[in-house]
Amino acid sequence: CLVKTGKIVLTHIENSPLPKAREALSWLVSRETKTMERERLRKTLADTLSENFTDALTAPFFWLLLLGPIGLWLYKVSSTMDSMWGYKTEAYLYLGWAAARSDDILALLPARISILAIGISDFLLRHIFPKQRTWQGTLPNIATIHKQAMGMPSPNSGCSMATLAWLCNARMAGSDTYFGKTVDKPWLGPEENVAKIWDLERLKQLFAAMQWSAVLGMPLLWLVFLFF
Repeated sequence: CLVKTGKIVLTHIENSPLPKAREALSWLVSRETKTMERERLRKTLADTLSENFTDALTAPFFWLLLLGPIGLWLYKVSSTMDSMWGYKTEAYLYLGWAAARSDDILALLPARISILAIGISDFLLRHIFPKQRTWQGTLPNIATIHKQAMGMPSPNSGCSMATLAWLCNARMAGSDTYFGKTVDKPWLGPEENVAKIWDLERLKQLFAAMQWSAVLGMPLLWLVFLFF
């Protein structure tokens, strides 16, 4: 569902007039899109889809396995509250703080599992099904990914973002504007001199990497959890 929605937004970014493309991206993000050009729209779409690999898949799946439907429901309540109010605004300062901190705690381990799920999928495709591996990037060691991710304002969002940025050989994060305020974030992924821009083909590679990680990496981790 996440990738399907991303493809719909990408179609608008590529084919719709710029105001409509900006509006379509605003369906998914809290960043201000009103002044973004198409290259920035593509990069922001990559950011939010990669971040939500943890929020929309790994973390709900983890809590479903651990506590059943109640665990899944509790996590999604926390995650939805964080999405709605988890920003430093005067109107929702304390509610936003509580929502953001609860989501940070509940997603702490699942975010690290995301790195493993994506890495396992990439390893298997590279060595067993190389024709299905459409992305060209190479993952560094986990310590490098984790170090980059820890520079983000959230202790969790950067885990899946940094991993997928390296796989797609393109950078994520950097500065963004939320509710009129600029938030400085570190760049995730390879260095600027080797990173590629987010174009249509690279976003298709991102979609493929996310889907393979969901259908290959996550089930293998589930089997490990089940038997060990």
